[in-house]
Amino acid sequence: MSTSKAVRAIRTARKDKTTSRPSLRILTVGDGDLSGSLALTRAYPGATIVATTLLPSYRDLIRSYPDTAAKIVQELEKVDVVRIVYGVDATQLHLDEKVLQLHVVENGGSPFDLIVFQYPHLGYRGNTEEEEEVTNANNLEDSTCGTDESTTHEQKHSLLLAQYLESARRLLILPHAQLPSQSSRQKWPLLPCIHLCLTRSSVIRWNVIEIAKKLKLELVNGEPLAASRPMLSTILVDQEKLIQEGAKAKHEGPNFSGGSRKGHWLGKYGYRHRPTFPDSTSFETNVSRSFHFFWRLT
Repeated sequence: MSTSKAVRAIRTARKDKTTSRPSLRILTVGDGDLSGSLALTRAYPGATIVATTLLPSYRDLIRSYPDTAAKIVQELEKVDVVRIVYGVDATQLHLDEKVLQLHVVENGGSPFDLIVFQYPHLGYRGNTEEEEEVTNANNLEDSTCGTDESTTHEQKHSLLLAQYLESARRLLILPHAQLPSQSSRQKWPLLPCIHLCLTRSSVIRWNVIEIAKKLKLELVNGEPLAASRPMLSTILVDQEKLIQEGAKAKHEGPNFSGGSRKGHWLGKYGYRHRPTFPDSTSFETNVSRSFHFFWRLT
């Protein structure tokens, strides 16, 4: 789908439906078994969330994550302000018709406020950060990455990050039906934003800071946020009010076996990071040194 067609799709959708702008709209991408999206709905119950996965169908999701996905989807489907969309490529958001329809029609004629991507990975085993972080999370200075294999791995993931950031940027700047109200701008002046959560070694090895600079994205507050901190504290002025209900409900619903993600604030709401390795999607990383990046458009 070309950019011109994408723009026409938005203009057509604009004519179909106009509603009041919700308080906060979040698009999650590449979310594995969707536990990240579920954790966000629990932590921020006032937000509207579109949860997406690259897997093409519910059946594929269950096949890939047999221990967790069915319960997660069941809970997500009970929440009125949550929508699950399958078969979404995080590097092609601005061209995806499903995303474009939700970008306008079901979101009050406005773009998403926040696009979230946690621990992007191409989903293959080898000399990967995911495996190294499990055993060597606190010894980055001692690690080396000088082989052709690791260099290729890093280049591929740098390209993945660049393609995601560019696609998210292009999605957020597409024409939309109405601008945020003045009160909304005063309430959350840093939105819209593009998000990434990465381990410390991935930040360095995949060169994400330089990639974002080349795309003219501005890092909110000039530095990343430790993943152990409340996730949206960097960008939302009234974050405490938003999470008040979520804090009361954080232990409700399925807890799932395996424990919380170490060092990640959303772990208390049920988030687990499971890389989509074809032979083992039950594998969980245990990484404490991770960071949230929030970029603004310039």
